[in-house]
Amino acid sequence: MDQLLRLAPIGLCADPFAPTDADGVPTALKPEVDSLNDPLLCEGLEWWRALSGPADADGHHSLPDRSRIEAPAIKTLLPNTILWDVSEDRHGGLQFRCRLAGTLLVEMLGQEVTGRWLHELFGEETACMHRELGAVVRMRRPYYSVHQMSWAGKPYYRYCRLMLPFTHHARHLPGDDPQRVALLCNLVSFIGT
Repeated sequence: MDQLLRLAPIGLCADPFAPTDADGVPTALKPEVDSLNDPLLCEGLEWWRALSGPADADGHHSLPDRSRIEAPAIKTLLPNTILWDVSEDRHGGLQFRCRLAGTLLVEMLGQEVTGRWLHELFGEETACMHRELGAVVRMRRPYYSVHQMSWAGKPYYRYCRLMLPFTHHARHLPGDDPQRVALLCNLVSFIGT
């Protein structure tokens, strides 16, 4: 079974300046074998695993390429999906731009987000979200977290987020690693109060 990274349920996003390890990953993140119990996120994880192929001896799957994403195969997931393009800024820092946002997420955000940058969307929670997305890019495996919806003005609601990494072989630049994480599929399940 794949190991998921799991951040314990939290209220607001954790301190964006929390200690990190040598790879820049927050030390609060602990790898665990986790059995998701949310049906939507379980479906998303199984879909990703099917695209990834068999796991190695350590239980890690090779990353699927984003060209393998087909909308009909994830029709039930699409309303709850945000696809983030991953790029680097001129200083080598990671940037995340929304390639596609599902209808339910657009409704919850109250605005169209396709084409917008992460830092334009989530106010004070941007640093935490950036840190989590960055952890998925660096560790190259799925990541699961639970949060409150303060970004939508509904801190009394909670949601689960499962982030799944993809490569993009067709678009890598000369000298670039074709295995680098180029897209993150962020699945969101709203779990109420």
